[in-house]
Amino acid sequence: NDTLGHFAGDRVLQHVANCVRASLRESDTVARMGGDEFTVLLATANDLDGAVAAAKKILKTFDAPLEISGQKVEIGASLGIAMFPEHGDDPTVLLREADAAMYLAKQTHGGYKVYSKELGQGADDRVALQGELRRALANNELVLHYQPKIDFGADRVSGGEALVRWQHPIHGLLPPDKFIPLAEQTGLIKSMTQHILKIALRQCEEWQRAGLDLSVAVNISAINIQDAEFPDQVARLLKESTVPPARIELEITETAVMAEPVRAVDCIKRLSALGLQISIDDFGTGYSSMAYLRDLLVAKIKIDKSFVKDMAVNHSDAVIVRSTSELGHNRGLKVIAEGVETEGAWDRLKALGCDDAQGYYMSHPLASDKFAEWLQQSPWGMKKKKAK
Repeated sequence: NDTLGHFAGDRVLQHVANCVRASLRESDTVARMGGDEFTVLLATANDLDGAVAAAKKILKTFDAPLEISGQKVEIGASLGIAMFPEHGDDPTVLLREADAAMYLAKQTHGGYKVYSKELGQGADDRVALQGELRRALANNELVLHYQPKIDFGADRVSGGEALVRWQHPIHGLLPPDKFIPLAEQTGLIKSMTQHILKIALRQCEEWQRAGLDLSVAVNISAINIQDAEFPDQVARLLKESTVPPARIELEITETAVMAEPVRAVDCIKRLSALGLQISIDDFGTGYSSMAYLRDLLVAKIKIDKSFVKDMAVNHSDAVIVRSTSELGHNRGLKVIAEGVETEGAWDRLKALGCDDAQGYYMSHPLASDKFAEWLQQSPWGMKKKKAK
């Protein structure tokens, strides 16, 4: 809908419905459940082999792309299979079990998956975790830790990257990989990002009151930059805050940008128009170009830590870091190196002309109060200069 318009979206759904219908017998039933999800009832499949054969037949119909308005659209599908009576004798139960199998098929890109008891337990766990995550947002259980960013030229901290953690009442402090994927799959990431931005803006206001000229960077999901309403939501948050937009940096992965470039271009241009700084994270791991990033109104690129980590022993990585830094500067972009873990890496990156550095050599991500202590005590903090 966002890329080619609602007419195109309707065409795709009609095409999918026709493909599924054409793959079935007259005695079988197909129904659209909402969005892009369809349910199929196979009246004549008496065993698992028959259901699997039907699933493969449906998937085969999507091999050829669909042409819409002169553009070829690739369509993929993920199928989940639940059998009566082996997996249940209640329609609601069977639908839930087929949905759990479909979820796994999406995750593993396996085309189709058959329900199992292990899958059922996983589905129950996801439903429970989703409910807990909603409560976490309502109860302010999500907290931000901040990893300092160091300006090579000034030899001092320039800001921090906000990294979300879940202060779970039972399981303790959970890292983002334990809940962000679920938030993205369920759509909760939209409200979660708003929540994170509010916390980051409040922290930036606190730094302002303390007389600290620090910026804060917030990671943005691919789902956010595909959401046409996201820039307006950010604009409202900025209007409610005293923080200058230029002190807020939104980090978007290169992969997320290139996955839906048309939507990304529109969203990033609108965010840039608000005065925000846009940074491309994990740069070098995807397939974007410098010219494309310039057209996106990007201000910064972050060289991925996988290249920084081994640049001392891997000549190819060292060349990538050097060339990326040079090309970035030639395009008028600031270059940030992440994953700086040793003094040697610090020295090499500084010699290459990188603008900022971030990594365990300077500091791990810190809770807000610990970050304040670091600012007072670190040689890169606000009170001291690093010894030459």
